[in-house]
Amino acid sequence: MTNIALEFLSLKSKECSGFFLMSEGSQIDWAAHDNNSAKMIEEFRDFDQTIQNAINFVSNNGETLLVITADHETGGLQILGQDNGKVKVQWGTGRHTGIPVGVYAYGPGADAFTGVMDNTDIFTKILDAVDYSNLSNSNCLN
Repeated sequence: MTNIALEFLSLKSKECSGFFLMSEGSQIDWAAHDNNSAKMIEEFRDFDQTIQNAINFVSNNGETLLVITADHETGGLQILGQDNGKVKVQWGTGRHTGIPVGVYAYGPGADAFTGVMDNTDIFTKILDAVDYSNLSNSNCLN
């Protein structure tokens, strides 16, 4: 779906100053709520492929910023070690936790998304990256 959205928005926004697309790997969260590590890994593989496709898009378009993060952590998963070739894990909860999540960025403006930051700062940093106060007020998807 992300690839289709990127193609559509790229075509529709040729006359504009760009587009914003948010893709969510929501099934990762669902699997963590269920404490289902096998399903979570399967969903992470799908999300990893989505990220790779987005990186390819960014690499071919010098004006695109890719930001990857999560809105929260779920489950409190802990990796305990390995036993007979299998990874041993333990879940702390089936709920959201306060455990920090990573923020990663690629493309122009990526340097603003480094280190530890409050997730509410991501919004402001994206606005700064697109120079929001100077964007034209037009609908590009007619």
